[in-house]
Amino acid sequence: MAEPTPEGNAGTSVQEGTVDVLILTALEDELDAVLALGEGWSERKDRGGFPYRQREFSRDGGKHPLVVAAAWLGKMGEVATAIRGGALLDEIDPACVAMCGICAGMRGEVALGDVIVADRLYGYEYPFTPLRGAAQWAHGCF
Repeated sequence: MAEPTPEGNAGTSVQEGTVDVLILTALEDELDAVLALGEGWSERKDRGGFPYRQREFSRDGGKHPLVVAAAWLGKMGEVATAIRGGALLDEIDPACVAMCGICAGMRGEVALGDVIVADRLYGYEYPFTPLRGAAQWAHGCF
């Protein structure tokens, strides 16, 4: 899979504060699954020219639609999430951000459609050492 690349400022950029939910994915296949939730996704570009999708879902009888943006980060990992995700958060300013995906491929542990909420996170980019307290931060446990 090729990473998303900037294509200038072509496309429509969202005005700040208008997105209710931003969904981020680490893999392009994960973004495709989000986009398969229905038609009506429009392609947008952030200030850097990177693509994301946006659509409205009807609620409150159509008076106040739920505006959802979705973007593929381009790579897995904390650095890609911080750079691309941070830029989108800064520009779009969503009320809520979520990340969806394959849960590190935990077959047999989870099924498609399960909602997973972590009580702790381990950075796979750093070695894990079972320490306690603030020292965990330096060893990949957040």
